[in-house]
Amino acid sequence: MSIIKTDGNMSALRPTTDRIKESLFNILFGGKFDVKIEHTRVLDIFAGTGALGVEAISRGAKTCTFIEKNKACLQILKANIDLCNIEDKTKIKICDATKIPLNSDQPYNLVFLDPPYRKSLGEVAIKSALDSNWISKNALIILEEGEQKNSLEGFSLEDTRRYSDTILHFFKRVPN
Repeated sequence: MSIIKTDGNMSALRPTTDRIKESLFNILFGGKFDVKIEHTRVLDIFAGTGALGVEAISRGAKTCTFIEKNKACLQILKANIDLCNIEDKTKIKICDATKIPLNSDQPYNLVFLDPPYRKSLGEVAIKSALDSNWISKNALIILEEGEQKNSLEGFSLEDTRRYSDTILHFFKRVPN
């Protein structure tokens, strides 16, 4: 699936590279995690261009909700959703990812986070999403960061993968 990329003038935007995205989905479908994509509700926090959520939909995910507040990113995200003709499987929540409002729908079982690197915003966003009923009890969280994260309250670190200055962290929710 082809999506719109940036023109290079958006300094705050750092979309997941095609190589990392392909590796991530190979890991998800490789059997290590019990991910049944056709039943998966995806949450893409700090969505940016929507590359991860759009890719999940293209591989059969049931739905994806994108959380983003940056106006320039939202324009590209909406264009990508339109270009891929997936409006019926997606929602966009325009809000601060660290202060997500209460979710009145079912929680999500696959969560992508690609926050600005080295600001610990991913941890704050996960806590906010957890406190607001966005994350299911058996959720798999993939946190893309520029530094190693060894722990996350309420989750166990299942795997990490390094790609140059990017580290993918795979967290599973710990049963209460």
